[in-house]
Amino acid sequence: MPIKGGALQWLAWLMSPAYWAFRAIRIGETALPDIMAENRMEYTDSLWLPFLVLVLEIAGMLALTAFFLRQKDNQ
Repeated sequence: MPIKGGALQWLAWLMSPAYWAFRAIRIGETALPDIMAENRMEYTDSLWLPFLVLVLEIAGMLALTAFFLRQKDNQ
């Protein structure tokens, strides 16, 4: 499913590790059949951008988990 704009694109960028993992494995890949040309997404950025975003998302989720576990222990 192509994500080419709007609120869905912003949600994918901010909250979906699957989007960034898929984007990382599809960099430079445009080998879809011609019948699916409208679904083709061309990712021309380097591999470092998805990697960095995935690391930041993991760090953020770990920080949130640690925060909520500390809050639970303090109660």
